[in-house]
Amino acid sequence: EDRMLSVQKAPEIEETPLPTVGQLMRAVSQGIENLYKERLGSRPERVTCDLLSKRLVVWVEGGLTPVEKLLFEKGDSKAQALCLTIDKLMQEPIASAIEQQLSVKVIAIISDTCYKHDYTGMIAQLSDHPAVRPSRRMQLAG
Repeated sequence: EDRMLSVQKAPEIEETPLPTVGQLMRAVSQGIENLYKERLGSRPERVTCDLLSKRLVVWVEGGLTPVEKLLFEKGDSKAQALCLTIDKLMQEPIASAIEQQLSVKVIAIISDTCYKHDYTGMIAQLSDHPAVRPSRRMQLAG
């Protein structure tokens, strides 16, 4: 009696493609915007991110809270201290959001705010390069 062995193919597992740098930067920007809304009660006008090797540069436009703006308009001497305190308090949650989106550790993050123009700049030193899909431009060059 012949027995036929039936071989079934294992279902193919679809691998999720790596995100592009642009996709990662948009996700980080949106995460930071959401943090401003959740923690400070107002969303900044614009957040942009750029990845430079193992450093992430974050640029926030219009991130001052209404209270900070009011104190600056009135020339209150406490305005700068409040702004510095808020910058410091936001560093840890922003670092966590960056780590979650990029899947790398943030070693250090520094930030400062230009009160006159309502810009905040941050630089995060990353433990490693985030895993990204090569851009079309890089593929053509290689």
